[in-house]
Amino acid sequence: MGLAVIPLWLHLSRRRKFRKLDTGTLRFLEETRRSRSRKARWEEILLMLLRIGATILLALLFARPVSRGIDADENSSESTVILLDASGSISDEMADDVRDAAAKAIKEGRAEGGTVTVAEFSDQVKTLDSLNDFHPQQGAPTRLDAALNWALDRLLETGAPDSGKLVLIGHFANSALPEVPPRVWPIGIEIELIPILPKHPVNSAVTHVELRTPYKTEKMEIEARLLLPPDVPAKVTIKAEGFVEEQSVKAGSERVLFQFRPSRDQVRGWIELKSEGDAWPWDDRRPFVFQWTDRSRVLLID
Repeated sequence: MGLAVIPLWLHLSRRRKFRKLDTGTLRFLEETRRSRSRKARWEEILLMLLRIGATILLALLFARPVSRGIDADENSSESTVILLDASGSISDEMADDVRDAAAKAIKEGRAEGGTVTVAEFSDQVKTLDSLNDFHPQQGAPTRLDAALNWALDRLLETGAPDSGKLVLIGHFANSALPEVPPRVWPIGIEIELIPILPKHPVNSAVTHVELRTPYKTEKMEIEARLLLPPDVPAKVTIKAEGFVEEQSVKAGSERVLFQFRPSRDQVRGWIELKSEGDAWPWDDRRPFVFQWTDRSRVLLID
């Protein structure tokens, strides 16, 4: 605002200075001079005010981005979305760590004065009214790309389009991470990742069950494919149509084969694996349904 004094100083310093000289031939013009002098004085004052106003307006135009940024810092209400991993990657022990991390993130989000939304995700996203409602689902898949899209839509609805924060709390298994970003992410929306690791990061699982003998033979052969760490042995049990058998497998084994004569053509049952130190026990049992079929004769005519 101090710049507004410059036009006033220039206006006053550049005023014309007259030298008073009495001339007989011009004394009758005194009345006309006085009248025009009053009019010129008002015009000069108006011109001076216009110059001062133009200088102030120019200063405000240049100061507009700065003052806008200050107002944004004082009155901003940044939205925060907190996503909790509720897939099968989170064990019961890890669930408590997820709740503790979420409670801290909620406190930080509310301290900034913005809105805080808490939701859990696996194959779907569901908002939570309380952290006591957070319950991981055993065996549920992880749809991280869908959860990121949901969070971005939520941030764009509740806050400014170029600001906000996403806090993602989960296990972050490599198989669950998307290969490419789900969509263009605004540069002003911050992402914070809080990894939750199991105390015993060992996983054993029955990954697949296959019928090796689709046609009727003396015995039905069922093969189970395993995921075993290289230093963890296990026991694998099959139970089907009253048949029960247990086999001990070495550490790092990938397959185990069961042979038995079923009581009927259709067989229902499950194969279960037991090992020590397994952080995710819910993928240790896999059910199956198999049926023998009769061989058919096929006549080929060339």
